[in-house]
Amino acid sequence: MDHAANLEECGFFLITRMNRIGSDYEINFVVSDAANSHAIDLSSKILKICTETGANYNTVEKTVKKLKQTNILHLKKLRKLTEDVLNNIEPEPTRNTGPCIISGTFTGLLDEQVREFASRKISESNLVVVLANLNSELDSMANVVFARSESLFNIDCNRMFKEIASECGRGGGKSNFVTGVFRRENVGEFISSIVRMVATK
Repeated sequence: MDHAANLEECGFFLITRMNRIGSDYEINFVVSDAANSHAIDLSSKILKICTETGANYNTVEKTVKKLKQTNILHLKKLRKLTEDVLNNIEPEPTRNTGPCIISGTFTGLLDEQVREFASRKISESNLVVVLANLNSELDSMANVVFARSESLFNIDCNRMFKEIASECGRGGGKSNFVTGVFRRENVGEFISSIVRMVATK
């Protein structure tokens, strides 16, 4: 649009975003018909948010803040639960002189924390980690992580994963750490196959 000498020439003036950059502010806005259209769109979205949260126009801001706080609390509890579950897995030896394996299939754990756990455990020697996690009972795909200690250089996680996952999963990574997804119905066989292959190394 053409430049205006003052805001009164713009008619309806609506700020759409304001960011602080150092000591300055960056303001995005629309005016006139564009402002009217944007206001209607915002109003529609607020009404949908009210419907989804059970709030009304006067309480929606407070309701959203409360939901955010509740989500943070639940996330803290889930982190604690995930850590407790993972720390209770006992490594199983594959043979007298072979590597030990931490394995299992779970539902509802935090994927990021599962990966962090695997990274932490393979800093120990002679250890392989193969874990699968479904985010919910309804998921058709499980997130998986397959990793091993640096000392077990004869185990190529990436190659082994791709051999097994050719039809039932996908993923990849390094020779000592792989992440991917696997079909729910094939997760058990995936883990069993990894355990059998590791036992021969």
